[in-house]
Formats: sequence, C-alpha cells, structure tokens
Amino acid sequence: MTLCGTLAIGVLPLLMHPLGLSPEQFGAWTGASVHDVGQVVATAQTAGPVALALAVVVKLTRVVLLAPIVAGAGLAQRWSMRRKSRNGTEANDDGGKFPPIVPLFVLGFIAMVAVRSVGWLGPGVLDAAGGLQDILLASALFGLGSAVRVRTLLHTGGRAALVALGSWFLIAILGLGAVFLMIR
Repeated sequence: MTLCGTLAIGVLPLLMHPLGLSPEQFGAWTGASVHDVGQVVATAQTAGPVALALAVVVKLTRVVLLAPIVAGAGLAQRWSMRRKSRNGTEANDDGGKFPPIVPLFVLGFIAMVAVRSVGWLGPGVLDAAGGLQDILLASALFGLGSAVRVRTLLHTGGRAALVALGSWFLIAILGLGAVFLMIR
C-alpha cells in the first residue's frame, strides 16, 4: 500500500489536466482512491487548497465509515470466539477477555471530529493544532517513505506487486468514475 500511495503522489497530479479534472474533481478523486491520509494530502495539495480540502473530507469520510465495519467485524469475531469456547474447540488465551468491539483509536477519531465540528476550540488552539498537524504529517510521511525497502519488494515477488498495483488501478478507475458521475 505504501508503494501504491507513493506512486499516487507522482502519478495522479500528472493526470489531472489530461483528464480535464477541476480542482474539486481532482480532490474528490484523490480522497477516494489514495490509501493513506498523508499520501492524500501530499497528492491533493499539488492542485491547490480547494483540491486539498475536498480530498481530506472525502478521505476522512472513508475513515469514519470504517467504524461500522470495524464494529461489525469485532462483533463477528466475538461471536465466533464465544461459540468456539462453548464447543470446547478453542480456548480463549486471554483468560476470557474479548477484544473491544470498536478500537479506541476509532472512538478517539470520532470524538475529535465532534469537538472540532461543534466549535469549542478557539482560533489560537486551532492555529497551534494546525502547526502540530504539519509537523506530525511530515514525520508520518518521512516514516512511510523510510518504510519502503526496495530489497524487500524485490524478494516479495512480482505477483504480489502486480496484485497491489492492479487493485490500486481498479480503485483509482472506480473513484474517477464516481467523481465524473457526482461532480460536474
């Protein structure tokens, strides 16, 4: 995923004008088709503040929509573990503890969105948070970039790389189609 997102940073901006995309369309496409939030920001900011704002909203909407999926998966796992425990086919190694239905980071994200949305934070706090956000985002992008190991990629094999690139291409095409349908 890191490789595909890194490619998106270089490839998608080159396609904006040949595809005739407005900044709004490019931002929505980027938010819909790039995997990592940091990579969404790096890609969308090449088309200006309008593209960046829309890309972040689309990407964070995707993140928020993960909450019900994660909760459903947590409930399914919990149900499966209880059933196996009752049947005696598998003991719970945690002494009866089950994983949380919704991870705390998801709840924290939703809480931060709510706090920001209701306007409880003053301009000074938001400015300081913006500066901190820039520093943390730069750190995260550095970490993502340093996590790509060419030697590991070469040993992973061509099939895995082709599957990753193929799925990224499919997501990009579907996202572009959705953008053309929804934003004119």
